[in-house]
Amino acid sequence: MKRVALVLLLITVFACKNDKKGTTLSQDTKEAEEVLVDKNILSFIINAIVSQNDEFIVYYLDVNDKEISNNRSISKSVKGSEIQQKITFDFPEGVIPTRIIIKTGKNKENKIDIIDAIFVLNDKDFKISGDRFFDYFIPNDFIEYDKATSSYSFKFVNEKFNPSFLSRKVLIDKLEMIFY
Repeated sequence: MKRVALVLLLITVFACKNDKKGTTLSQDTKEAEEVLVDKNILSFIINAIVSQNDEFIVYYLDVNDKEISNNRSISKSVKGSEIQQKITFDFPEGVIPTRIIIKTGKNKENKIDIIDAIFVLNDKDFKISGDRFFDYFIPNDFIEYDKATSSYSFKFVNEKFNPSFLSRKVLIDKLEMIFY
């Protein structure tokens, strides 16, 4: 009888101890999620293979903006690599852009393979696969697009060089539908 009581006591102690660990873990997870929710920051993540060192600049318009400016831009330097990398642009708190321009290619020899692009805000996201990137962003005349490989390369036009992508209306409509 004493053995049975001792075994039951040990089981109860260890069960309660394990239960406390589970509560602590889920509490930590909840706190981490609350921090992310409180930020209210839209992130735009491009997963790509960028062959050469380069700089990406995302310009955006907010509801009250009429013209693109350097004040409404996010710049990221990217090291060239044949390995996929994540390029993250965090918009200011509370901003859902009404237009986006991605300026790429200070390096004229660069080639970019878009794997995918993702917009994330709190617990919502919108993912664009590489083969659908063209459906949401229009490349300008300085960019050659290979739809079969979802890769972009750059070219001069009339001795000028200014490659960029402009968001299509369908992207802005989708962002408004998901994140507002």
